[in-house]
Amino acid sequence: MQGVLAPYLWLFSLVYIDNIVVYSRSWNEHIDHLDKVLKAVISSGITLSPPKCHFGYTSILLLGQKVSRLGFSTHHEKVRAVQELARPKRVLDLQTFLGMTVYFSTYIPYYSFIVSPLFELLKKDHKWEWTAECESAWQRAKDVLQSAPVLAHAAAGNPYRLYTDASDIALGACLQQVQPIRVGDLKGTRAYDRLNKAFGEGSAVPSLTLRISNKFDDSPPPGQWASTLDKTTVHVERVIAYWSRTCKPAERNYSATEREALAAKDGLVRFQPFIEGEQVTLVTDHAALQWARTYENTNRRLAAWGAVFAAYLPNLDIVHRAGRVHSNVDPLSRLPREPPAHDSPLSDPSIPIVTDQVKPAAAESAAERSPAVKMAAAATIIRSWEDVLDTAPSWGPFSNSPRRRLGPRRGGQIQVE
Repeated sequence: MQGVLAPYLWLFSLVYIDNIVVYSRSWNEHIDHLDKVLKAVISSGITLSPPKCHFGYTSILLLGQKVSRLGFSTHHEKVRAVQELARPKRVLDLQTFLGMTVYFSTYIPYYSFIVSPLFELLKKDHKWEWTAECESAWQRAKDVLQSAPVLAHAAAGNPYRLYTDASDIALGACLQQVQPIRVGDLKGTRAYDRLNKAFGEGSAVPSLTLRISNKFDDSPPPGQWASTLDKTTVHVERVIAYWSRTCKPAERNYSATEREALAAKDGLVRFQPFIEGEQVTLVTDHAALQWARTYENTNRRLAAWGAVFAAYLPNLDIVHRAGRVHSNVDPLSRLPREPPAHDSPLSDPSIPIVTDQVKPAAAESAAERSPAVKMAAAATIIRSWEDVLDTAPSWGPFSNSPRRRLGPRRGGQIQVE
């Protein structure tokens, strides 16, 4: 089937095994695309079953997910099946539950952190004991799946924002993108009410995306009102995907700087198919990632990860944002759940151990540039794509922090320009 429709793949047709999907921007265009696809199928001698063919749908169910022009969302039937699962009584039951939820992990922020107590029960020679922590993780996993947001289709040419964070238990990242959308598609949301009010008052089109920092702004300027409110195009920040994983035993002994750098590195690698060759802003709540050029005698681990950062230059910017407004991934280290106990003092977040040596003068200069006070005063209600979806969490990313660009390594040091 791939060979039969090769001229049309990724233009207006997709093939998965024996499933053919034809997509178009308008009805007339869709008729033309269907004509080309059906002619190619007929000329190849392949027959189609009419009862299995569906035409003119605005959304379809594919591989357990709902796909529409607005993006990807979870299939309600699949989610309900997870909600109706009984409490696991044995390892096999737990494997079934985790197998069903991990498929939708891209919809769930900090998924690995949430279910980490459940994964502990799957370890070899681990005694089965369903504790209160396991019960909380099981319930939380079902709750966040129930409220999963709509994930956007990635749009080439629009800037990406990669938000990363780490705790002593897990790493997490959220890939988002500022995209245009018609106001009519926002009906029933707070953003639509805000736009409707501005349109009625004759005010300028309000911006739904705020700058990450005072010195850095990759958001497009607000446009003009169209003839009607619903036809007006605005820009919102939409989630492309979430990613998370639990830390390996050795990684839990890393310093805070190393864990944050690991989360950033793994986030870049994970989302490489989306961001390679595109403009990317890496947003972190760990200011040391901006000032890597002040480190001397950087260990091999950080030096190796620096090579990954360098691979994305010159399209990679690194921006610091305080943890208090880093809410789309920062709950990794702030959720009200005690981490598992470890013998190493490095696992205690109250002990600020840093293995890198920083020049005193550079450290003092960094402290003077700290945006913490400004950010506390500038914090406002965030209006991002999650904030305008009824089924989405009410967080979104922006801040007022300085920008730093990661440069090539010189003399064994990771440079920032």
